[in-house]
Amino acid sequence: MKKVILGILVLVFGVVACGAVMAPEAAYAENEFTKKGCELATTEEQKAALGCDQEAQASSTAKNLINAAISILGIVAVAILIVAGQRYIVARGDANLLTQARNMIIAGVVGLIVAILAFAIVNFILGSVFQ
Repeated sequence: MKKVILGILVLVFGVVACGAVMAPEAAYAENEFTKKGCELATTEEQKAALGCDQEAQASSTAKNLINAAISILGIVAVAILIVAGQRYIVARGDANLLTQARNMIIAGVVGLIVAILAFAIVNFILGSVFQ
């Protein structure tokens, strides 16, 4: 059972990490097209689409990586809740197993709350600093 959960967590981590690294933020090489495009761009959206603002791209990439890490924490917390619920059902009245399952449920809920608060705090801070 532990090997299956570990395998699923590794798979989820790999997918999320690849998604964060290969985010739709393109690496723009400076050439005549981008130079001319940056000169002609009139709105911030156009400049961002052309990659004129390197600082915005760096902050966006950092935000994506941090959000991916926090997402992994949330996925682990939900996995803990699922396993704890399964253990609670299988305990069948055994006081020791019920206590262990309750402790796991509490740990999973606390982990989920921490992940949600971390997501909110990070996005608020990065939004305030880089705006």
